[in-house]
Amino acid sequence: MGAWGSGPFENDDALDLLIKLRDTTAENQPRQIRLALTLPEGYVQVSASSEAVAAAALVAAANGMLLQEPAEAAELVRSGAVPAGDEVRQLAGAALSRVTGNESEWRELWDEAGLLTEATSILDQILAHL
Repeated sequence: MGAWGSGPFENDDALDLLIKLRDTTAENQPRQIRLALTLPEGYVQVSASSEAVAAAALVAAANGMLLQEPAEAAELVRSGAVPAGDEVRQLAGAALSRVTGNESEWRELWDEAGLLTEATSILDQILAHL
């Protein structure tokens, strides 16, 4: 059974990103976060969007957003593995803009479920810390 919720870590793709980050070297973790924030041109699939949202939440947490759950995400932030500079914050903001844009499966799915306002309000909290 898959996980699905409006929080940045409440879906399987976001949890897969945390596993990938846990299983890579500390030196490679910032690169993996940047890769998750670099979305392909054109239509963005929900899996890439969910990873980007999770990565953006990690960056926001590294810049002061309260993040207690999941413990793996909070530990990544505490360990210093999450980049927090201007470049990565801009990359995270651009990724969230793509996620909420017209060419996004993430947006379509939340809109179809009638929960787009709830889901985007969580992204607004992330953006406030970028």
